[in-house]
Amino acid sequence: MKHNISNNALGLSILLFCFYHNVFCQSTINVIQSEKLEQININDTIFQKFSGNVIIEYSDLKIVSDTIMIDEYQHLVRGWGNTHIFNDTLSCHSDSINIKTKLDQIIFHQNTLLKTNNMEIGSNEIIYNYENKEVKYFKSGNVTTTDYSIDSKEFTHKLNTKNSYFNKNVELQNEEYSIVSESIDQSEEKIIFSGNTIIQHIDFQINCKNGFLEKSKTLELSNGVTVHFENQSIKANRLKRNVKTKENYFNDDVHIIINQNKHVFGQKLHQINNTSTITKNPYIKLLNEKDTTFIKAETIKIDQDENLLLDKNVTIYNKNLQGKCNTMDFQSNNREINMNTRPVLWFNNIQITGEKIQLYTHENTIDSIYIPTKAFIISQVDSSKYYNQIKGRELEGKIQDNHIQYANISRNGELIYFKKNKKKKRTSVNHVQAGNIELFFEQNSIKEVLCVDQIDSKYTEVDTIDVSKNLTQMYLDGFKLETNNINMMF
Repeated sequence: MKHNISNNALGLSILLFCFYHNVFCQSTINVIQSEKLEQININDTIFQKFSGNVIIEYSDLKIVSDTIMIDEYQHLVRGWGNTHIFNDTLSCHSDSINIKTKLDQIIFHQNTLLKTNNMEIGSNEIIYNYENKEVKYFKSGNVTTTDYSIDSKEFTHKLNTKNSYFNKNVELQNEEYSIVSESIDQSEEKIIFSGNTIIQHIDFQINCKNGFLEKSKTLELSNGVTVHFENQSIKANRLKRNVKTKENYFNDDVHIIINQNKHVFGQKLHQINNTSTITKNPYIKLLNEKDTTFIKAETIKIDQDENLLLDKNVTIYNKNLQGKCNTMDFQSNNREINMNTRPVLWFNNIQITGEKIQLYTHENTIDSIYIPTKAFIISQVDSSKYYNQIKGRELEGKIQDNHIQYANISRNGELIYFKKNKKKKRTSVNHVQAGNIELFFEQNSIKEVLCVDQIDSKYTEVDTIDVSKNLTQMYLDGFKLETNNINMMF
């Protein structure tokens, strides 16, 4: 830095330098320039007061100020007015300074801006330990780099390692996100945060306890991670995010809250291109005021339209309803549940199958069923070996509290119905064909059957049937009894 002074001032500066250097020949304080020198007494301590374009050298620093005072023991140096301290690694402007030589400290007061290691540190009080090469503030401040700005109450920066430590009321801001945390440690490779932390992004908000951001490429979080999106929230023990590709990997106790009554659980969740894939013991929990329904699969996906897609070994469990299929999807804002690929439903001892089964919900409760093709109902007669059977082209039904109430089978309806004559202790079977068959249920058991349109009926005593030769009199074509081994294993 170049400083211009008059010839008279230059002569005075040389005189002052020689005088002061002789007086303190063992010190490392060198007065390079000053326009005026005074000796003053403060509390029985003699100070040399330099005024006017003062330049001194101390340690590896050059100090420029309007006024500088140095005590007779060289324990304290005070400077004020346009104060500037600099060396090869830092530059600092401040209203005033105190140098405590015994503590190897420089304390900067008011409107302080210190630049070092490609960062700007601002505070009303900054402490620089020139022996340890350490910068601190304790009364709030701000640190700015090319990538971010950080406010905090406390701050420490190691010049040699280029590591920084922020504590209390820490808030980091950059173009993409903000981080509010109890503590942030920053190095050239990582930003590490600990304590209650909130990460705010335009697309989401994250709450966690611990984590780090590495090279603005990888974000890793742990300990109570919660991510709030516009339409859902996700909880997990751990989250790893690829910042550039926007891929998220949630692990351990993953919990997706779609709404108050619809939740998805699993151990692993991968998100990319607005699609979520949940694996490792995933299941859905549907809540309502009366009970809970669980739906499990090997894989659960949530697409960009927030439709749910379940794949392989899909099972449904409710105390009054169970089911299985190979694939399932939720459509129409999750109000329509489609059971695809070999679907089966059980309402206690009633089995319902079809090429596809569609369930419709109201307030998260299944309230109706539709089977577009190959509808088939099987109901065991008491504890006997006989099964009532109804089949047809399509089925429409009503469900209440996970109990089937009513079903209408239309187009090519066919019925095998067993009836026991208590007086004769004989069982008869009625084989009926009709355009439509209406079924009324009570407590998931068939209470009444009504056949209409083009009725053809054949009544036979069971004892007169040779089952080995006349299976069609006992079983409708397509009869297949599935085993219900679904239980509460979620």
